Amino acid sequence: MRASQVLDRWYALAYRFPSTPWERAARATTASTGALLDREEAQRSRPPGRALDLGCGRGLHSAELARRGWQVVGVDLVPRAIEAATRRNVPGTRFVVGDVTALPAAGLGTFDFFLDVGCLQGFNAEQRLAIG
Repeated sequence: MRASQVLDRWYALAYRFPSTPWERAARATTASTGALLDREEAQRSRPPGRALDLGCGRGLHSAELARRGWQVVGVDLVPRAIEAATRRNVPGTRFVVGDVTALPAAGLGTFDFFLDVGCLQGFNAEQRLAIG
């Protein structure tokens, strides 16, 4: 079994529990993520456009993007996470089970903004090359 498959299984298992460490960290950094989005949006006309939330999990950041006027697609490899994000029923969001290393195959279209909070830094060299 490849290291990436082990990691994928670990994430799937982690979502069986009520809380995940990366979601606690995301809540703790809400202010800095908000500042990043403020800076990005200051450079854009309204409405801001389409955003892709890579490794969206349960949609915490996707919901914030939608609240700010973005049309958001959240992508995550873990079906349980996508189900939870979809149940939030946040207007302006759509959630897809998918592999962020194979986005063209998902047929999601084009985006004006990509948000990655904790997804890509966990990739090995092979996965990073697959994104390109």
